[in-house]
Amino acid sequence: MGASYRQESPMDWNDLQHLFALAKRNTLPEAAESLHVNRTTIARRIARLEETLGAKLVERIGRDLVLTDAGREAAASAEIIDGEFQNLQRRLFGRDQQLAGAIRLTLTPAIGNLIAPQLAEFCAMHPELLLEISSTNATEDLEMMESDVALRLTSKPPENLVGRRLATPMVGIYASHATASRLPEQEVVEVVSMFTGTGSTLFTGESIEAWIRESLGAPTKAAMHSNSTDLIREYVAASRGVAVLPCYVGECDARLTRIGDTRQESFAELWLLYHPRLRRLHRFRAFTEYLVTEFEQLRPLIEGGTTEACGTASDAYSAKV
Repeated sequence: MGASYRQESPMDWNDLQHLFALAKRNTLPEAAESLHVNRTTIARRIARLEETLGAKLVERIGRDLVLTDAGREAAASAEIIDGEFQNLQRRLFGRDQQLAGAIRLTLTPAIGNLIAPQLAEFCAMHPELLLEISSTNATEDLEMMESDVALRLTSKPPENLVGRRLATPMVGIYASHATASRLPEQEVVEVVSMFTGTGSTLFTGESIEAWIRESLGAPTKAAMHSNSTDLIREYVAASRGVAVLPCYVGECDARLTRIGDTRQESFAELWLLYHPRLRRLHRFRAFTEYLVTEFEQLRPLIEGGTTEACGTASDAYSAKV
C-alpha cells in the first residue's frame, strides 16, 4: 500500500499569492512592490507555504531567486485560482446595486387589486427585475422569510422588521345604486360581512352594527359571510345587500355607492414591511421608495378623505387601469 498524503495545516491563499507575485515579477523587490509589502514579508510567506506543503518552492542561484519544479507547479495553480477570483469579482461586483433580480412581494388581495397598475409600471421601468407576488391574507410569510417585502394591515408591526406606515384605511357602508335608492322602503336590510381565517368577523361588533343601523335608518340581518373582499364586492353589486368595505375597494367600483360617513377601524393601518438585511440592496430600496411615493398619491382614497379627494384619487386609479 502506498504512502497516504497528510497535510498538517490548511494552505493559506495569501501565502500562495506571494509566491504567484514572485513568479510574475521574477524579483523579490518587484514582487514586494506589486503587493505593497516589504521583501521580508514575501520571503516569510513563501517559507511558510513551503512548510505547509512540505516542498521546496524557491531556490537561490547567485543573487536570483528561482522557482523549483514544485514552485512552478504551485504558481501555475495560483494563476488559475487568481483568474477565477477575478472572474467572480467581475460577475458579482455591483450586482446588488443594479435593478436586476427578483423581489418577493406579499400583500392582501384587495391591496393587490388597488396597486396592480403601479406594479405593472414599475416592472415596465425595470425590465431586468422579476416581481414574485403572493396575494394572501396570511401574516407569517414575511417573518418566515418566505417573502422580501410585505404590504400589511396591522396595528402592531413586528419589531424585527423595518416598517413604514403608509396610510390609515377608512371603511364605509356600500351598496349598489339600486339598493341605495330603495333603502327607505326596506324594513330589514341584508348585511354582508367579512371574516378572517381564524373565524373572527371583521367590521362587526356593537359599535359597528349601531353605526350601520343608524346610517341605513333600518334594522339589519346577516345575509352572508366571506373571507374574500372581491366576492363581497361582487355580491353587493348584484344583490340587495350592503357591506362595510375599505374605501379603496368601494370607491373604485362604479357600481357601488357609499351610504353615510366613513369611519376608522382600530386594527387598520397599512404598513410597508421588509427585512433589515435588504435595506442596503439597491433594488429593494428603489422598490420600497417607489411604493411609498405611489401610496402617497393613493392615500386620499385609502383614508376616505373628502368626497372630492376620494373622487380624484379614484379617477387617477381608474385611468391607470
